[in-house]
Amino acid sequence: QHRKVVSYRYEAGWGNQIDEEGHGSHTTGSLVGQTGHSPERDYNGMAPQAKLVFDDIFKDDTLAPPDDLEADLYPEPYTIGARIRSESWGGDSMFYTSSARETDSFSRSHREFLAVWAGGNDGDLGMFTIGSPATAKNMLVVGAQQSTAESFLLQTTDALFLKAKHNDLPEAEVLGRWAEFGTRGSVGAGMKEASPKDACRPLPPNSMLGKVAVVVRGTCYFSEKAQAVQTAGAVAMVVYDNHFGATVSMAGQDPGIRIPCISISRYDGEQILAMMRAASGPAVELTSHVTGPDQWQQNLADFSGKGPTGDGRMMPHILTVGASIFSAKTGQRCSGHAPPHASAAVTDMDGTSMAAPVAAGGTALVRQYYREGWYPQGEKRSQDGFNPSGALLRATIIGSGTALLGALDVSGTGDNQWELLNRRLPNNQQGYGSMNLERVLYFKSRTTNGPKAMYVVDDGGSNAGQCLNTGDAVPLAFTVRASQAFKVSLAWTDYPAELTADIVLVNDLDVLVTGPNGEIWAGNNFTGWSDEGEEYPIYDRQNNHEQVDIARPTAGVYTVLVRGHHVPHGPQCYALVVTGDFDEAAPGAVTCANNCRGHGTCKTGECECQGMFAGVDCGLAVQPLTSGAASISGIVEVDEWDYYAFDLGDHAGGKFTVTMTRTSSVGDPDMYVKQGSAPSYVDVSKVCTCEKASDHNCECKELSCDSCDENGSGRVARVLHSDGRQNSLKGVWIVGVTGFCCDAAHYTISVSLDVIGCDGVKNSGKVLGCDGVCGSGQVVDVCGTCGGNGVCTGCDGVAGSG
Repeated sequence: QHRKVVSYRYEAGWGNQIDEEGHGSHTTGSLVGQTGHSPERDYNGMAPQAKLVFDDIFKDDTLAPPDDLEADLYPEPYTIGARIRSESWGGDSMFYTSSARETDSFSRSHREFLAVWAGGNDGDLGMFTIGSPATAKNMLVVGAQQSTAESFLLQTTDALFLKAKHNDLPEAEVLGRWAEFGTRGSVGAGMKEASPKDACRPLPPNSMLGKVAVVVRGTCYFSEKAQAVQTAGAVAMVVYDNHFGATVSMAGQDPGIRIPCISISRYDGEQILAMMRAASGPAVELTSHVTGPDQWQQNLADFSGKGPTGDGRMMPHILTVGASIFSAKTGQRCSGHAPPHASAAVTDMDGTSMAAPVAAGGTALVRQYYREGWYPQGEKRSQDGFNPSGALLRATIIGSGTALLGALDVSGTGDNQWELLNRRLPNNQQGYGSMNLERVLYFKSRTTNGPKAMYVVDDGGSNAGQCLNTGDAVPLAFTVRASQAFKVSLAWTDYPAELTADIVLVNDLDVLVTGPNGEIWAGNNFTGWSDEGEEYPIYDRQNNHEQVDIARPTAGVYTVLVRGHHVPHGPQCYALVVTGDFDEAAPGAVTCANNCRGHGTCKTGECECQGMFAGVDCGLAVQPLTSGAASISGIVEVDEWDYYAFDLGDHAGGKFTVTMTRTSSVGDPDMYVKQGSAPSYVDVSKVCTCEKASDHNCECKELSCDSCDENGSGRVARVLHSDGRQNSLKGVWIVGVTGFCCDAAHYTISVSLDVIGCDGVKNSGKVLGCDGVCGSGQVVDVCGTCGGNGVCTGCDGVAGSG
């Protein structure tokens, strides 16, 4: 019966009737806040007409969620009608915990449910800083990007934005702060570095005439620097910090200083100095008249939690603004600064707690888009409306992501520096990028910045596709034009994993896109490198979100193949979102990439490589390992794979020992072994020795945490033995080495084989010839003839006719 709040729930031991810190009110305002009053309506939430079900789990300065989220937290709001949860809380475990599993289980049994979770605020500590329950699979985990320039300017009256520009160089936009002394007004002149750099001694007369003096912090008072450059003729002073961090405020009073004085960060100072040194001819000009697109949002917030999870899954999934967010404040418990015209209504806060409701509110708008029938015509048609699954909401949101182009403050790691963001998505900083709904939702009247076409498959209902078991495949053909990017986003609601699982993914689906010229793209841009330095795609075997983003497609027909690779708890339904400029999807043909290049068998769209070959299309020649030979050296990047092979023969067989040694002080290589074809995280042979002597035939994988080696000494040896009871293993075996975390790993690898020859002698090297004689050396030629010379008789009866 209320305008906004449908339910406010607190239980004994959970919460109470008040917002003790203002946290819940602030996040709720960003999510669904709405007022009709001006100017406060500028701060309305993402989904202002949505209603709210609120669970209070904070009491007496303590976070106290129920012990069982699946049984006690999720059911009641879902029954009331709430399908999307915005969760701005969590722990610090990077592993798959009971609360993560409970979330996955509830999501699996309630297909419309979706939890949107804050990724945590420990990102300044580096990798593995996503905390449970945000380590679940079937949720949307949110990181934080910096907010707009306007948001920063609202906090304080002493900030301004500056632009450094030169005709021959890219422009730089920087944030500055006014000093307490000097004048305030427009700045516009060429820049010159002071000499001495700190301006703590008198400068030569007129040496700064008509210039903006660029000065480093330190040695003397700020006001003394200003007096020195002013005396030398400067029209303004910019002081850059001598340490990385937030921009400092220059305090002090000196009525004799009559020029504008501004402080900037060390990072911005180094950018300006680099421009000045690279410029030829006229000086680099600094102006306070900033126009054009706001670039501040292109930076990742330093606190934003980063992946991977403890089992190697990529996190977060999406970014939204989370720094200096102005939203609702509660009662008298407020802090921070607020715009003067709205100080009674709003306050600013930072954190992924602030980013999560922005993403959840955006997700509510996506749900509204589908329910009101905007898809597929791009116009509102109630007869087309349907209730989307949580999987479809996740696929749509990751499909909206765009890469941030800025930088990350990594000073919190102790390195005291900024680094450019990794723009290849997805990754463990940005996930699938910054949420931009205009990039994914099709509106017939708005295709300038949005997609010209959209195709959707849901995991149930009127837009449902075929659910998949192992080996099932669904091909779709799209005739694509080159005017827009072609993006394919896949998500599925996976079966809950056991808490002891090394790999949390249970049902593994793949998306593979084949282009008009035979190009292939595998989901999430996972790749490996051949010995010749050629990059090739490989499948993702860890995540239940996958994406292919072809930024500049060649016009032609693209085939999108969704396939069940390993589905022990099937059938597995899925959601698919395709955007770009294309004609309506048509049924495609189930083919394998490049016909497996003649080195494998095509099994419903997936190549099963034979012998010494691996890769999506079996195009990678696997490097052989020879027993007793010198170790082979390799380098493996995170999430990439190197493959090796050894042969136990086809006669009596034998047993093996594979040794991999990390030789670098960083990186974490893992090792897997499988008979006959390339191994993966979930697909290995079970013939190896076990930790317990009483157990038999354990999985052939070595996952020890090399990056946990605190002394960083490297030389960490890892060994896989075939079970001592298995003395007659035969055939070709493939060894896969993959980088788990967090840097490229250098390693060596070798094999020792005990092989029984056809003469019954261990390691004699004798094998049975095709003529049945031990050690004869006779082999079958290309014509299928034992001992033949390779010249085949044609169907015309003529040898060598072809």
